[in-house]
Amino acid sequence: MLVRDRDARRDKERGWHAMIEVTKKVGRDREKGGRWESMALRVRSPYGGMFAMQIELEPDVPGAELIAAAEVEALLAFEGILQLKRTFDGRFARDGQDARGRRDRGLPMRALHLHVTWVREPNAEERRASSAVWLEGVVADPPQISCHPEWPSIQLAGTILRVTTTRPADFPGLPATLDETVEVNVAVPTSYAQAEGLYRQGSRVRLVGQIDCRMER
Repeated sequence: MLVRDRDARRDKERGWHAMIEVTKKVGRDREKGGRWESMALRVRSPYGGMFAMQIELEPDVPGAELIAAAEVEALLAFEGILQLKRTFDGRFARDGQDARGRRDRGLPMRALHLHVTWVREPNAEERRASSAVWLEGVVADPPQISCHPEWPSIQLAGTILRVTTTRPADFPGLPATLDETVEVNVAVPTSYAQAEGLYRQGSRVRLVGQIDCRMER
């Protein structure tokens, strides 16, 4: 990813610092004070081409030391679970506070994030920057049929899969668990032999697929 080099002199023509390429960014949460690490991955789309995927890492994730030594364009394998995270776009924040004294943080947004649980070296079969996802859940809505925005010959049936995951507590021996329900946008080519499994609202299905990036307005 590209960030501004604060140690470099400002560009005389454009008036801002030069951009440098880094593998990760490190900072602290201004509200909670926790430490975070953010980085961008280049992932291959199942239909061809590449897209950028932002992830956040906790400092104690197993294999995190591989990231510290990684260079740009290095190939690493990340394993984790998908989470639905709420964020705010600060570009739309307004000055002032509401009746309860809370400041406006901007336009609320929801997006899927990868909660990384393990970083490792890729094996012999993982020599390309691709992805694999295993999901089990309930079809929340009837599918909507549309064409792929870049490949109009591919017809897709898109719906929402409601997935519930159970994670154990981080502290060893603690019996508590964390149940989390995530709504995942999924799409399958209508020509696929088992695509009809997504056509029935309320049915429980198991899916194996890949992550893709789709821009919507």
